[in-house]
Amino acid sequence: MALVNTALTLQDLPAPPEGKTGWPWTEQTEALPDKMPDCSDWPRISIVTPSYNQGQFIEETIRSVLLQGYPNLEYIIIDGGSTDNSVEIIKKYEHYLTYWISELDRGQSHAINKGWEKCTGNYLAWMNSDDCYLANALIDTMKIFLEYNCDLIYGTTYIGSSIEEKKLIEGKRIKDFKLKNLLKFFYSVEYIIPSQSVFMAKSILEKVGFLNESLHYCMDLDLFVRILLANPVVYRNSKPICFYRTHDMTKTTTQNQPMRNEAIEIAKRYSYFLQRQDWQKISRLILYSQHLRDYSTGIRSKKTNNLLRTFIELPLESLTDTRFLGLIKRVLFNIDLV
Repeated sequence: MALVNTALTLQDLPAPPEGKTGWPWTEQTEALPDKMPDCSDWPRISIVTPSYNQGQFIEETIRSVLLQGYPNLEYIIIDGGSTDNSVEIIKKYEHYLTYWISELDRGQSHAINKGWEKCTGNYLAWMNSDDCYLANALIDTMKIFLEYNCDLIYGTTYIGSSIEEKKLIEGKRIKDFKLKNLLKFFYSVEYIIPSQSVFMAKSILEKVGFLNESLHYCMDLDLFVRILLANPVVYRNSKPICFYRTHDMTKTTTQNQPMRNEAIEIAKRYSYFLQRQDWQKISRLILYSQHLRDYSTGIRSKKTNNLLRTFIELPLESLTDTRFLGLIKRVLFNIDLV
């Protein structure tokens, strides 16, 4: 196991499985020189891949990281004790990994944190074991960091069942990295920031802390909010650099409602930092979303009454606005809304 301090090529890696062609099987990123123009080292990029039983996808993920043509790469894989062929594939590439382990963990957030604790890079990211980077992702990202000296870069992503059959998700509603936009994720996926597109300066993570390990679906949202509250320099990359894979076992497919519930709790937690008008809008959306869910399951009355009581008891000056309380009541109890 070693640091990848020179750009890897197709000739360095094991041959791809039979029948696999294109990126990242038979194509590679054109490599950067080993040194920057001033003869100094390129800033180190550390990538962590949390892994659990994604053996059918993880080799594509690994190759998409290693074939970036970037000369100062630290790549770490934290496997949660997979019982499929994931470990076999990881071992196939272990000579090009800085570190890897396969053992039981407490979930994705814990796995990523375990990896980040071992990172020595100037810039950190994570790439899930069923997703991948596109060619030139790391080079394009580093050019942005060097030019704008930013703390966080995020952008768009391609999505689909395979790279060959993908479509672009532009994230038009999240073009502005603002709290009022981040907190609307529970209301619409149009407000999501693809974690696959995100790179962060290690310095900002040291300031705000790593992922909240009690969160299992929206830990990235929580992290982005904490970074935003630290007043970072942020750059939105309009060029997609990653691919998010859809399949039957993704959390967004199998755990959609728990994910939205977690996003609602995050919105409640951080809405206190919003301006009065924005807080009112977010609160209304929270109540409206939970109203719809509770009404559809036949438990609207008891749960929405408790929810209303919770909001009334919060120590927020805006709750003294009787017009706003009237609006909440109308949202909660007007069955014509559903």
